[in-house]
Amino acid sequence: MAEQEVSALGIATQSSGGALTVHRVIVRVRDGSVIVEPLKPWKGTATDELRSIGDLLDALANTLDRKRTGAPDALALKRTETTRARPTKQYDQKIRAEGAAMIAAASQGKRYFHYRKNQLGRGSDLAEKAGAHSKYPAGAEAQDAVAAACAALTELRSEN
Repeated sequence: MAEQEVSALGIATQSSGGALTVHRVIVRVRDGSVIVEPLKPWKGTATDELRSIGDLLDALANTLDRKRTGAPDALALKRTETTRARPTKQYDQKIRAEGAAMIAAASQGKRYFHYRKNQLGRGSDLAEKAGAHSKYPAGAEAQDAVAAACAALTELRSEN
């Protein structure tokens, strides 16, 4: 009997030049195969952060839309690492993006997972297969998004 497809939208954030970038990758597991579908990174503006976060929320909710064929089953986020000193503007931007991701997943009735760097190993077997896929992304943040999606997929598959 064929394994039911399960998929997750993995995201990881980056902040530079005062603007936030969210790297987005959908990872699917179907019949033991791992399929990687990189999406265009979402980019905010440095001048209107409030509007940018609203746009991010909409972009993530649209990707997760229950009515869309092939929409991911969950959203998995690679969390920003905490700072020892006073949080920077870049850290604050990433934390706000994490909140938008949580709201987007809830608005579409999807599961939400979040992982720090040291927790991404949970999906290492799937991440290894994803790394061999022809569309595996080159950038570190996008690779973190894949790793987060693979960790979430490992959890989702263990529940079934």
